[in-house]
Amino acid sequence: MKTFGRGGLTKYLHRFFLKVLLKIVRNSFYLNLVNPFYSKGNATREKAIAEGLRKYLKGNEKILDVGCGNGEVAYNLKRMKKVKIVGIDPQKSTNLIPFVMAKGEHLPFQTDYFECTLLIDVLHHTNDPRDVLKEASKVAKRIIIKDVFYNSKLQRLLLEIAETMFSGPSYMPLPYNYLRLEEWEKIFQSLKLRIIECDKKFKWEKFDPSPHVFFVLERSS
Repeated sequence: MKTFGRGGLTKYLHRFFLKVLLKIVRNSFYLNLVNPFYSKGNATREKAIAEGLRKYLKGNEKILDVGCGNGEVAYNLKRMKKVKIVGIDPQKSTNLIPFVMAKGEHLPFQTDYFECTLLIDVLHHTNDPRDVLKEASKVAKRIIIKDVFYNSKLQRLLLEIAETMFSGPSYMPLPYNYLRLEEWEKIFQSLKLRIIECDKKFKWEKFDPSPHVFFVLERSS
């Protein structure tokens, strides 16, 4: 018979709940039911993220979008700012922008090949965001991150539920590696990345409950 120590039962139930939810969202009935709404919502989100990013970018800038997925965010940016953008992703491919299939932990580009690296909702899908950030800061001096953060256990649980429902059907890695703002800052400091700007006001729709953050970082010389 399985026994649980202090807090063990809560952790077990927590993991069990997320596993059950993941099975539900990967069921074909669920996918057929929500796919029209998911596609429309995703397109709205991608356009809103591009709108949020555009103020940080310069025209004709050479940019790498790490974990570009379907390429919609990068494509929207290309139209908005006339930037030169390349996408990489380990799982998906896109015809919307120039694309290379690769992992963020091993970027196949020379030092400072790009002027800016984008990490859009990528790092919480990694086991250790430092591995990707090291590579990102090697190929470009400037890094722009869009991710989520949490301030409470309840906020973290809601992020996990939302991530399972929206990313689970696409079989993306789900380590649920969410960080508090101070944890983000410690990582940046350890990698000698200076915070140029930190914006916590972004919402991709009016009633979006998730806490989002944009970081603009620069590699120390």
